[in-house]
Amino acid sequence: MAAVFKSASPYQKDAMNLPVADVGAAVPFYEKVMGFKVVSRQDLPHERAVLARDSVQIGLAENGGQFFVVAPDGLCYCLGERLATGGGSA
Repeated sequence: MAAVFKSASPYQKDAMNLPVADVGAAVPFYEKVMGFKVVSRQDLPHERAVLARDSVQIGLAENGGQFFVVAPDGLCYCLGERLATGGGSA
């Protein structure tokens, strides 16, 4: 009997914006290995894909250069550059 996915609990509690370097390269892993199916995709302003399996939906989003580091104690850090919002100076 196949496992049933009941929830997704990513870092920062945002299952719809899991950062990946390349959505096109990441999707086949989630489909073939994890059993998810793509339910929607968009290209602008950043490439994204929403995938579903059982009662779980996750979203992959190209992250513009952010990355995660997991320390030996299990803490996860997201490193990256804040994107300019274009609203003048602070």
